[in-house]
Amino acid sequence: MALAWSAGALAGVYRWVDANGVVHYSDQPQPGAAKVQVAPPQTYQAPPLPASGGTDQSSSDSAPVASSCYLLAPMQDQVYMNTSTVNGRVQLSVPLNPGDRLSVVLDGTQREVGGDGSGGFTVLGVERGTHTLAALVQTQDGQQRCQTQTVTFHVRQPSLQSPTSPVHPH
Repeated sequence: MALAWSAGALAGVYRWVDANGVVHYSDQPQPGAAKVQVAPPQTYQAPPLPASGGTDQSSSDSAPVASSCYLLAPMQDQVYMNTSTVNGRVQLSVPLNPGDRLSVVLDGTQREVGGDGSGGFTVLGVERGTHTLAALVQTQDGQQRCQTQTVTFHVRQPSLQSPTSPVHPH
C-alpha cells in the first residue's frame, strides 16, 4: 500500500495493528496507535546544464539566437530491435523559433526530420547495423543555431535466413 504525504500530513501520522495483524496508518489517533516520525520529503535540484555551442542572447525575432542543445535520445550505444524507425529527442537551451529547422546527421548525411516542436523527432528508414547520429538546429536562412554531440547506436533485426523469420521459406 503506497501512501502520499502532504505537508499537512507530517503533523501527525499514527500506526497500529488490528486484531487480524493488519497494519493501519491514519492522520487521526486511534486506540493503541503509535505516533510515527515521518522525515521531510527528499528533494533534488539538478545543476544547470553546461553551456556549449554558444551563449543565450536576447535579441529581436529576426536575429538568430545562439543556443546549446543536447541529444537525449538515442543514447550512446543504445540498441533498437526489429525496427527501421528511430525516435529521438533534443533538449534546447532556448525554444525553437518559428522557421527553425531540426535535422539530423545520420552516418555523415544530413536529413530533415521536422520534429514535433518540443525537440522530439523520428528518423525513418534506418537499416540494420551500427550508426552515428547528431542533431542540429538551423534558422530559416540556414544559419546553424546549435549541434549536439554525436552518438553511436545500433539497429538489430533478425536475419532473413533465420528459421524464425516470417519470410523464411520452410
